[in-house]
Amino acid sequence: MSAEIMVFQEIGPLVTSCIDGYHVCIFAYGQTGSGKTYTMEGSVENPGINQRALKHLFNEIEERKDMWSYTVNVSSVEIYNELLRDLLSKDGEKLDIKINPDGTGQLHVPGLRVTEVKGFQHIKKVLAKARRNRITFGTKMNQHSSRSHALLCITVHGTDLANGSKTTGKLNLVDLAGSERVWKSGAEGERLKEAQNINRSLLALGDVIQALRGNQTHIPFRNSRLTYLLQDSLGKGNKTAMVVQVSALETNVGETLCSLKFAQKVCRVELGPAARKIESGAAQCD
Repeated sequence: MSAEIMVFQEIGPLVTSCIDGYHVCIFAYGQTGSGKTYTMEGSVENPGINQRALKHLFNEIEERKDMWSYTVNVSSVEIYNELLRDLLSKDGEKLDIKINPDGTGQLHVPGLRVTEVKGFQHIKKVLAKARRNRITFGTKMNQHSSRSHALLCITVHGTDLANGSKTTGKLNLVDLAGSERVWKSGAEGERLKEAQNINRSLLALGDVIQALRGNQTHIPFRNSRLTYLLQDSLGKGNKTAMVVQVSALETNVGETLCSLKFAQKVCRVELGPAARKIESGAAQCD
């Protein structure tokens, strides 16, 4: 059995949770050049987590078609230098995160392009467009370094055909920009600014994880665009998985130790029972 299949066996149940009405985040984390984007996107011959997850999602929907009706909406954004860019718009339109004016306190992104997808083949075209629009540049550590966090956001609305009850699940697939030591990557000028913003947002993610781990009353979601955008899927009552990438090179042992220490912190976070999002507002715990 390949490593890719083994990894997805751990993630498959989370994708099913999204269809059932839960909010889910799946991250790829690690240093620049450690293989995060390959893990999430893969290749034509060996698809990554994104394609495997979405194929699994549509297979589950097909199996339930006699009992449930589903609508699947997709958006894709990147966070580059703390700016939010729409990867499905023609010119990578810059957007902002707002609090929904309906009084619910929920966040929304005005102007974000959201595409309803009918099947796996359709979503493959959406993924290809988002991939083409993402910002990459070369550094000493990676010839094609992703200089932004890329988020593929899937919302699944379900209706029980027997009793009419409705669920809303979210699946956030996040390819984080690579952490890096500036002196080692040779970042200068604009690349230096990118690296500083990447490291700052990853630090903010670490602060959120630390606060969740300590059951603190205030979780600093607003300290970065990344955590602010994900706050409705990252905190208590939701489901999160992180794939931590490490390099096999001895020269990267320092970065590897940092990544493993971060993974250790993540493993110690307990979010409590996951809450199912249903139209009535009641929370069902699994």
